[in-house]
Amino acid sequence: AVVSTQHHVTQSSEGEEEGDVACKRSRDVTPCVYTVAAGDYIQLSYTVTKPEGEVVGSGEMRYPVGRALFVPGWDAALVGMCQGEERVCWIPGNLAHKSGSSLFLIPPETGFYSKLKVVKVLLTADGRDSIDLLQEENKKRDEL
Repeated sequence: AVVSTQHHVTQSSEGEEEGDVACKRSRDVTPCVYTVAAGDYIQLSYTVTKPEGEVVGSGEMRYPVGRALFVPGWDAALVGMCQGEERVCWIPGNLAHKSGSSLFLIPPETGFYSKLKVVKVLLTADGRDSIDLLQEENKKRDEL
């Protein structure tokens, strides 16, 4: 299923260099206690793939959502995701890294695919940490 959120994530055609981020959920999480918002810090796992299918980079990092520091399209894709959720997204050139930077041998402002996973929400914009969220998750599961 294609996922839509309020920040640029739509059902745009994959392969376009201009447009919105298009994502497909590859791993769902139920129950979802907290959805990622701008201002959160997360542990992000990612894989970057060229349109031809060649994997050109992967890793894990602490990522400040909503600051567009690395790839603006990632911020759009991450907002609304749950801890543990995975999405495969097309990042169009207009939301990829900009001129003057080089990402995994992909030219600036060139579209690519990203597999994104929110490994852990480290700190929410309102100050809750991963322990607070774990307690909320356990309480929600007990209620089911």
